[in-house]
Amino acid sequence: MAVRYDSKFMAEINKVIRSYNRKITRLSRMDTDYVLPQKFSNAALNALKATATSRTEVRRRLKDLQSFTAKGGEKNIRVGKATIPKYQYTNIKRYQRLLKVQTTRKLKEYETRHPIANAKEQPFTFSQYGTQEYLTLKAKRLNLLEKDLSSLSGKDIENYLGKLIANTKTRDLTVWQNNYLSILEDTALSYGYDPEKLDVIVNRLKDLTPQQFDDLSFVNRNIKAVIYSYKALPDIQTAKDLADVSEDVISNLDSIYENLDDILAKYE
Repeated sequence: MAVRYDSKFMAEINKVIRSYNRKITRLSRMDTDYVLPQKFSNAALNALKATATSRTEVRRRLKDLQSFTAKGGEKNIRVGKATIPKYQYTNIKRYQRLLKVQTTRKLKEYETRHPIANAKEQPFTFSQYGTQEYLTLKAKRLNLLEKDLSSLSGKDIENYLGKLIANTKTRDLTVWQNNYLSILEDTALSYGYDPEKLDVIVNRLKDLTPQQFDDLSFVNRNIKAVIYSYKALPDIQTAKDLADVSEDVISNLDSIYENLDDILAKYE
């Protein structure tokens, strides 16, 4: 869903940006050893508006700027062997807390919910099966939250902050749903699936809200398997290669088609 930038919200945004840019101007005229950030330009604002998926995300970026405009935010501090601006360290700690909350919530889903395959709930949870998504999330959490800042250079710390920001960004669920439907159609037609059955599946999935579809794509292994089939397409070089895997792909799509009512019952 697009963010609504009404006059009140724009006034809030512009107030933060003006304060941020004025402090940079003031400090740039002083004889200091502070490493000042770039001013927040109209181009940067347009880029933020083009990519942000919610007001929460916009305000999160504004808090980045406010960490600098806060009293003493520009001052240098020592972190291990690196000297970095205080505002950068403040933002690192803030995004670490946010990432911890987000990953804790998601890991709990993996540890308590049971995947569904062929319309049947499986006996064990995602974590008990050791699914790749669960293991990847645990590894990401470990890598990003257990980072030893004292061993990093100033540039490495800056790059680390960028990774934290990227990994806490809110997904646009509408885009995700639309992208999946395109992947589904490309996959089904590439493997020779029945177009009429495909239309039924696509139209039923379109009826879900983005939030409902996101939950479905998380829990249902048949829905998720379509993505793996799509990723395998570039590796198929011959008709024999296609024939070797198409039976499994078509069987999976048929399972979705035949169990649509049960698959979607929770959401309708």
